[in-house]
Amino acid sequence: MTISNEAIEAAYAAHLGHKSVRSPDNAKEAIRTALEAAAPIIRAECLEEAADAWGPTGTATWLRARAVAERADT
Repeated sequence: MTISNEAIEAAYAAHLGHKSVRSPDNAKEAIRTALEAAAPIIRAECLEEAADAWGPTGTATWLRARAVAERADT
C-alpha cells in the first residue's frame, strides 16, 4: 500500500500547527501528531483495499462501512 496524498496532507496540516521541531523532543511530538492525523485516512484506505479484495460480499460491505466511519473521524 502507498500512503495517499490525502494522508500526507493531513499529517502536514497537523505539523503546521505544531511548535518548532528543532529539538528531538519537539520532533518526536510533531511526528506523533502527524501520524495521529493521518491514521484514520490510512486505516480507511486499508479497509477499502480489503473490501476490493473480498469482492461483492457481506464482508466487503462491512469493510466499506468501517472505511466510511474512519473517514468521518478526520
